[in-house]
Formats: sequence, structure tokens, C-alpha cells
Amino acid sequence: MLQAIGTELVIAYGTTSTTRSNRGLEVSVEADFAACGLDRPTRFVCARRIRVDHTDPRIEPCPDGGTPVIGRLPARYIPQLAGVFMDIAKAFPDPDVRAQAERAGIHPPKPMRGSHLNRRRPLSPPVVMVRAAKSFRRPDRASGSAH
Repeated sequence: MLQAIGTELVIAYGTTSTTRSNRGLEVSVEADFAACGLDRPTRFVCARRIRVDHTDPRIEPCPDGGTPVIGRLPARYIPQLAGVFMDIAKAFPDPDVRAQAERAGIHPPKPMRGSHLNRRRPLSPPVVMVRAAKSFRRPDRASGSAH
């Protein structure tokens, strides 16, 4: 969970992947992952997040009635998290617009792979040109041409 606002929870995407995909507005927990209740180093990609009510059926209650919190970020991550919140506030100056977008789920589009696909300008439709077939003249054997 990234943030609790009233009865709503903002949940960020967490991944252990080390690939370049799913990047942006990240909090990376490397060395002290066990203290955070994690099994391995994890990146929380806050560019991918969703806002849900705490009673959302996708959130399973603990069978023993305890808290669903498995860990907390140590204080040394607070400045990094504050920077993420500042970047989110810049992207969504209006809190109501931000909340609405988060309720719908914020999932940035995946970048296209390949340098020719990562153009800033839109691709134009291909140009198809139809040309007449070239005619090839064969040397006339009757004229006595040498081989």
C-alpha cells in the first residue's frame, strides 16, 4: 500500500523483476527487504497504482482477524517516497482528478520495442508504388553476337 486516504487505499505495483519494463516513480527496497516483510529485493512502481476502498473484495481479510500489514518501509525511505508524492502531485495538480484516475487504475502504456518504433512523431501510412515490369532485351542470336 502506498497511501491510506480515509477509507481508500492507494496500492502501487510491486515487482522483483530487474528488467527495464515497469519503470517510473519508484521506491526500491534492496538491502533491508526482510525488515519490510518482503522475501526479496522489490521495486514499488508508483507510476502503476490503483485506489480501492478498504472493503474491496480483492483485498482478503486476514484469517486470524489481524492486520493485513506485512511490513513497513524504514524511515530512510521516507525522503524517496516524498519525492514520488511530489512528482505525482505535479502530474495531477487537482486532487479530485488524481483520485478519479487512481480509482480507474493508472497503468502507463508499455513502450514499443525497437529503435525504429520509439519515434516521437506518429507513423505515416506506407506509400505503395506500382511500377510496370521492366522488359529485358536479349541479344539477338541471329545477328551473330559473340558469347
